Amino acid sequence: GAVPDILNDLNIQSVKLLTNNPFKIEQLSQLGVNIVERVPIEVHPNDCNRKYLISKRDRMRHFLSDDLFASGTLSTSFSVEAGDSAVDFFASTTITESTTPTSPESSLASNEIEPLSNSADNNAAIVAATVDEQITEINRTGYQFGKESVMKAIEAIKQGQMVIVVDDADRENEGDFIMAAEKATAETIGFIVRYSSGVLCISLEGSRLDELKLPPMVVNNEDPKQTAYSVSVDYKYNTSTGISAADRALTFSKLCDPEVKWNEFHRPGHVFPLRYKPGGVLARAGHTEASLDLTRLAGLHAGGVLAEVVHDDGSLRRLPALQELAAEHHLVLTSVQDIIAYRREIESSSSSSS
Repeated sequence: GAVPDILNDLNIQSVKLLTNNPFKIEQLSQLGVNIVERVPIEVHPNDCNRKYLISKRDRMRHFLSDDLFASGTLSTSFSVEAGDSAVDFFASTTITESTTPTSPESSLASNEIEPLSNSADNNAAIVAATVDEQITEINRTGYQFGKESVMKAIEAIKQGQMVIVVDDADRENEGDFIMAAEKATAETIGFIVRYSSGVLCISLEGSRLDELKLPPMVVNNEDPKQTAYSVSVDYKYNTSTGISAADRALTFSKLCDPEVKWNEFHRPGHVFPLRYKPGGVLARAGHTEASLDLTRLAGLHAGGVLAEVVHDDGSLRRLPALQELAAEHHLVLTSVQDIIAYRREIESSSSSSS
């Protein structure tokens, strides 16, 4: 990208970034920009902008705290552990400042920005901290459905069954069917097609996608969540058009088979590979990462099938409807947040014992 070159030409070694957008942080960090501080922009919600701000928080993961909407107090308690992404690191730098209005007249208009804190001590701590060194208590990693829900999901994945994984309750409440790609069958894929949007994806590691010579679908990814689609494929052999449940099941299993080579696939096709973000759900709290993390935890090839669960009319199923569907078909239901909590717990225990 041109941004690092421009900064170098201007002899700028580091920047403070005025943003609530985690994807700006992530993309600039990946380009090599040295971001030493995220300066938050906090706008007090009112009747005109509340839905807009909630959409920014829930659909685009902008750093806007729940307290801001609940009581008008701008506070975020978020912390960092070793290996966290740049997004997680700078999420921890939001500055706490009480801005509760004393009367309706004192509320800020939707286009006014709250005053920013410039505490020297705070800034010094931010500059000195690194993702690998600052380890503090994380307040948002508690279980949603419980540790047992993750353990049951891992066992179901290991047995070739599908599970439903829902986004965090305070985000989208969307759910995906997830199963191990190597265990895909015509029957399981047919069921997923019946109750999903019909767009079936597979989460794969970047190294596997590179082996298969599957580049990004587009050069400039404009997806608000930065879902990393790669070029779609069909397996060449023992398939017909590639769209049937049996054809897609075979394509899924072959994509995660390390013995299968890049030239055994047609491009484009009916299966959509997604590039897994290193670090998994600890780096990006998405279904792409959750699906592959579950297959790894189950001891299988790194590759997870995923598809969004919908109603018969095509609208997305939210959490109550997802629970009903899971109960009806005896499927395990867990959440991305539960997988985050589970991974942190077992990896922390592993580090402590080693």
